[in-house]
Amino acid sequence: MPTVNLILDALSARPTPNAPATYVEDKFRKSQRRLVDMLQTRMGDQPDASSMLRKYLESPDIWADHLAQALHRTDAVEDPEIQGAAREVLRYAEAVDPAQEAEDADLPSTLPGVIEE
Repeated sequence: MPTVNLILDALSARPTPNAPATYVEDKFRKSQRRLVDMLQTRMGDQPDASSMLRKYLESPDIWADHLAQALHRTDAVEDPEIQGAAREVLRYAEAVDPAQEAEDADLPSTLPGVIEE
């Protein structure tokens, strides 16, 4: 995935519907806010780029191309810290609460023909 798409996807990502509210708030939202803060800092000296970020957050479909250009113009796509923050957002967006996963692991399978060890 091109880095610009990684960043755009992380900015527009939403958590999985089955994630508990506390997990979403603690992990996902904080990581997404951190990414936005990093990008605003990176684009701080270019008001038009920062403005594109705000507009993208409101209407991703409309502003994706404009923000992509701004990310390239400010070299945000080349920043390894921004790339890492974007990956973290996507990881949390796809994740389920680890406590819930542990509970689910203890449940027996109810599928016919599944052999449990």
